[in-house]
Amino acid sequence: MLAGIALDLAGLGLVIWSLPEGGVGLAAGVVCLLAGAALTTRAASAPITEQSASTSTTWHMPPALRAKAPRSVKMQPLGRVIALVWIAALIGIGLFAAERVLGLNPPGASHRLVVAEGADVRAEIHDKTVRENSRGEPRYYLYYHYEYPQGSRARASVSVPQGIYDDYQVNDVIALKVLPSEPPAVAIPEFTRDPFALQGLLLGACVAALLLVYLDSQRRRQRRLVSTGLPVSGTVSDIRRRGASRSYHARYQVGGTEHTVRASERNPERRNGDQVTVLHDAEDPGDGIVYEAALYRVVDAA
Repeated sequence: MLAGIALDLAGLGLVIWSLPEGGVGLAAGVVCLLAGAALTTRAASAPITEQSASTSTTWHMPPALRAKAPRSVKMQPLGRVIALVWIAALIGIGLFAAERVLGLNPPGASHRLVVAEGADVRAEIHDKTVRENSRGEPRYYLYYHYEYPQGSRARASVSVPQGIYDDYQVNDVIALKVLPSEPPAVAIPEFTRDPFALQGLLLGACVAALLLVYLDSQRRRQRRLVSTGLPVSGTVSDIRRRGASRSYHARYQVGGTEHTVRASERNPERRNGDQVTVLHDAEDPGDGIVYEAALYRVVDAA
């Protein structure tokens, strides 16, 4: 978990340091944020067990669960860390998307054709200026010249977002794609977003929204079961090691019917045959969680 938090702090630092220029630093920061979020989330799925949750082959119901439902519950500190980590990761991804998608010019109708069929030409920026439009809004222009065909000198300008305007200076060289037409059709790939970038961004936003809804539903489920679930003993089986954590199945019986729930916790002493506390829904006994591995704890036992 510490490695994940360290990666997130490093990623957040890279994102802040790289703004407003963006570029490689911003991309590296986003990668660090995602890697750190993944590592920390993996740790979150295996909460550190409390001293009272030591392994045992005899079931002892935690005294806090004797409180009458609904119980007062509170998320463990690790859960809050995970939430902050993912918020930082989403902010970093949003900034990266803003630079690589929204921060570039939209493609023209012939952009794909010019990029696919055009000749590679190098151009040099010879001037840059800011003008106001009729509404008083600033517009940023770069002026460049190039030779195409060889020996034929041409001048042109392009309107760009402020981020690109600030990144490029006079005498900088840019790469063009030019089709020999009259006038020549010119594309500047490094200033133009991919034709499907917006669709990809919207798809990614939808996936992220669905993921957040799913994660929040799991959080609400855990909170509900810790608050109102009925405690029974469960027997650990099928333990598998996942780094510093242990994933396993816990079998429990309700009304003569056996149910199984999967759990994971950072308890190296956990063994097959151990007894754990399972909290199950009163109306749906198959819906249960292992209390020792839950993100919530009862804080007000009467």
